[in-house]
Amino acid sequence: MPTRTTREIVDAARARFDDGEHRAAWDSLLVHARRHPDERAYRDALSEFYRRAGNPDQAARWGAHDLGSLDARERHALRRSLLQFETEKEVRDYLVLSGGLPSETTEHLGSPRQQRLIRWEPTSELLLFIAGLSGVIGVVFVMTLLVCVVVTAFTGDPEAQSVAQVFVSVALGVVAGAGALASAGYLLSERWWRSGLLGVVAVAAAVVLAHTDLTSPLPFG
Repeated sequence: MPTRTTREIVDAARARFDDGEHRAAWDSLLVHARRHPDERAYRDALSEFYRRAGNPDQAARWGAHDLGSLDARERHALRRSLLQFETEKEVRDYLVLSGGLPSETTEHLGSPRQQRLIRWEPTSELLLFIAGLSGVIGVVFVMTLLVCVVVTAFTGDPEAQSVAQVFVSVALGVVAGAGALASAGYLLSERWWRSGLLGVVAVAAAVVLAHTDLTSPLPFG
């Protein structure tokens, strides 16, 4: 069976990509790009296909041999990706480049702190998202309880005091829980002041909550 030329391989991958078979097109080119890292045609095609698919990280990765071909968004994505590496060898392995690296790629090698922040970023964002979501849900619940407190107090219901105590306890629980999650999220991203402030608020709410007594006429009596 005759060996296909580089052009034929790229044209076949482009035809598959144009037919909507994006994964198949990428996979076919990735094999050749890794096997022949000095062949620009494979890299150019990969960068083009990833760009058309709206994936700037991979478009930048495979277009790093020609930085002039990258747009501003892709250059930013490339700089961000390189922060996770400390050595040129790590960058070369990631970019799948066998020769010398463009100077711009080695200018953005990450420090240990930057690598730590990148490593913990997903967890930090998840904690902050959960904190925000729980805060919103908590506020809705607290507002509902507040309406109940006002209604029971206005109607002279003997349970008004109990409802008010539950309202205070739930409000403190929301503050303590959401505050603790947000504090942890900011701590992982090394935003110390926000983490410390929210941590103090969460601890204070938890301490007050621990001293509540739902059997007492006054919640903290």
